[in-house]
Amino acid sequence: KITLGLGCDRNTPAATIAQAIGEALAAANAAHADVAGVASIDLKADEVGLREVAVQHGWTIRFYPAAELAAVD
Repeated sequence: KITLGLGCDRNTPAATIAQAIGEALAAANAAHADVAGVASIDLKADEVGLREVAVQHGWTIRFYPAAELAAVD
């Protein structure tokens, strides 16, 4: 299973985010079913598009402080 690290510009539509995810998964030879959840920086917790995509796919979404994300490879 994969956890996707997501970011976006402010007010990016869910459809745009979903398209980018699909392209990234295809490039990695992975499928939506391989995704266990998504993560982003806590500053994006109010981004409707990110939340919509997670809900549409049944993925858990978690938001982390920048310092915690900086420690992830």
